[in-house]
Amino acid sequence: MSRPRERSSNINAMRRCYIELEFISEYSRDDILRALYPYPEVRLQREHGTNHWEVNLDPEKVASNNIDTDIYTSDTLIEYWEKVISALRQVECRESAITGYHIHVDVADLNPIQISNVYTKFYEYQYIMQLTIPKSRWDNNVNCKPVTANMADNMYESALRWKQGRLSTEEFFDNVEGWKFYGISTNHIRDYRTLEFRWPSFTVDTDKLSYTLLLYRNLVDYFGNRYKGLQPVAQNPMFRLSTAEHFTDGHRTDYAKRNRHTKGPRLSKNLWHSWRQIYEYAAENLDQCRYWESRTKRLGNHGIGRGESCLINGITREIRTRYAK
Repeated sequence: MSRPRERSSNINAMRRCYIELEFISEYSRDDILRALYPYPEVRLQREHGTNHWEVNLDPEKVASNNIDTDIYTSDTLIEYWEKVISALRQVECRESAITGYHIHVDVADLNPIQISNVYTKFYEYQYIMQLTIPKSRWDNNVNCKPVTANMADNMYESALRWKQGRLSTEEFFDNVEGWKFYGISTNHIRDYRTLEFRWPSFTVDTDKLSYTLLLYRNLVDYFGNRYKGLQPVAQNPMFRLSTAEHFTDGHRTDYAKRNRHTKGPRLSKNLWHSWRQIYEYAAENLDQCRYWESRTKRLGNHGIGRGESCLINGITREIRTRYAK
């Protein structure tokens, strides 16, 4: 797999990200620290058991060691962690069904309305995002639960009150801070101005880590900047997975009808459109889109993803056909 290419005009390329990687290793803490000796700014801690570890960058050590803060931008960050993961292979680091890859995306440049739009759109599309994430990360996982309607409503109402001048910016952050163990976490939004995405899973394949980092970084920009005003909360996020027929302006519209360019299985136009919102528009290009289609199908075929995964087959080919017109 090749490293994903970014558009040179991408306005969010310098948005900072901070990542936490969980892995399994049977080696001792001292052995792991010896492997990490060339990287003193990496912090090691134990997670969820004796052989479950987490590594992340210690900001104070990054500053004291005079490391360029560009290390927090996507390309530099992945190059850095490639070296760290290579070092961790000395202690046989590996992934498992429970090892996470947490991505903290900086939102200091976004106002409460934009932050609310990112959060509520995550709520609306969260079941679509689960199509590319193993069930073990979101199904009955108390550390990475789906966002609830009450939380989305609270975020929206807090942003609305800020817009109306009834809340200060600090009061807005006080209202929405602390929802930690969910697919998107606001646990550090008040102190560090970051949103944390907790569903992705760790892998020793750094190209896959790169695709995932770009996707979630871009989702912040896409949902934060796409809309002009405060967006309402979706009433039923499960609708995004629907393959049923729907009604528009009194006319019957068959959203499950095969598109004339599609040779694969019948695609739900609602599911198809929703998938594109995340994996085409936020993923930047069709190389990345093809990767996410492949991942969706692989998880579905192995029974470790959502059952709707099979309906995505052929979507990148269909998109390319439309662009070629």
